[in-house]
Amino acid sequence: MYIETILHGNWHKWLKILDKGAWDSNDPYPKIELSPSGSDEVRKMLKKSFEPLQYKGIRSYEFLSWIGYALGISWFEKPNIDDQSWKHLYENFNFDLFLQYPSDYLSLFLAENGSSGHLDYFPTPLQITIAMNRMLECDDEVKSITDLVYEPCVGTGAMVLPSRSLNVVASDLSHLMVRAAAIQAFLYKPSMLYVPRPVIGLHADPQELRINKYFELAVDSRIYCGDSLLGEFTCPKNIFLEDSEFVDVFFHPLDLEKHEIYLYEEELSKPWQSLSFEMQKKIVAAMAKEIQPDKTLTNPPFNAKIPKHEKEHMDEIIKRNQVFIEARKSRERLSMFQQIEEDIEQKMDLITTVYKGVSKEQLMFAF
Repeated sequence: MYIETILHGNWHKWLKILDKGAWDSNDPYPKIELSPSGSDEVRKMLKKSFEPLQYKGIRSYEFLSWIGYALGISWFEKPNIDDQSWKHLYENFNFDLFLQYPSDYLSLFLAENGSSGHLDYFPTPLQITIAMNRMLECDDEVKSITDLVYEPCVGTGAMVLPSRSLNVVASDLSHLMVRAAAIQAFLYKPSMLYVPRPVIGLHADPQELRINKYFELAVDSRIYCGDSLLGEFTCPKNIFLEDSEFVDVFFHPLDLEKHEIYLYEEELSKPWQSLSFEMQKKIVAAMAKEIQPDKTLTNPPFNAKIPKHEKEHMDEIIKRNQVFIEARKSRERLSMFQQIEEDIEQKMDLITTVYKGVSKEQLMFAF
């Protein structure tokens, strides 16, 4: 952290913003320039650190676990590594090099060291992701910083690490990738890893003091593991608490019954001033979860197939939703609920429609 403060100061800037509870365009904010090519010195260090472990049968997952555990990120438990290997890593792994030469090093490392299976990993080159972010960012710097950006197949974070936004939500189906993204967010983008409270000017309107950007109050991180089509994820409740409990997070879930705002439908039909302040806070938090991203950036694994059990689960949700929507057609609906249900119906149509020349199993990524 001392070296990070000297070289970039991103954690210092972000913690000052969180402590103040507000940000405006005159305040410094965390940002970093990532090198598309990276440094051979970092790659050699990774190889020197990991190669001896491979000969002992230690996999890339345990290696990442050691890195994440060393950083104190609660996605990681203390890895089961023998004392000699632990000593070797302690003496050879150098965090400072990552900060001295910022780049997306874990993408190449995982692509070369065992990220296989039904979620084969083909990372997007950083040159491309930097260009994509620059093309999508507008001339209005404040808007680029406050835009809600979503990455549903985050990998190690290459797509969103170059983003200027301080309001990034990221997820992945792979536990390994989510953990790798958390490590690189710690090093380069703390505003994605640790968000314990809303910030006025980023997540909330500075005039009306209402949340107007997505904010997940149940957890203090924006990196989740789960299925982006279902919108159902899990995350440690406290990202820097060892043995933190894992809780459910819903980001625009396919299952209508998991939209928290429906719990307050009766209260929303009453005059706002008649509700208690505590009830108002709960409703505002639930409403914030319905806000759509300003931008979605992703490079999904198009070769992936939906497992049979997941497809069956998806079909069950679609049937429940159809019953849910049909039962509500006879009642007066607030425009908010009508919009939610129309969005879900569109998503269900996409899932159930047969497209010529496109595998139906791959449609989970076509949203």
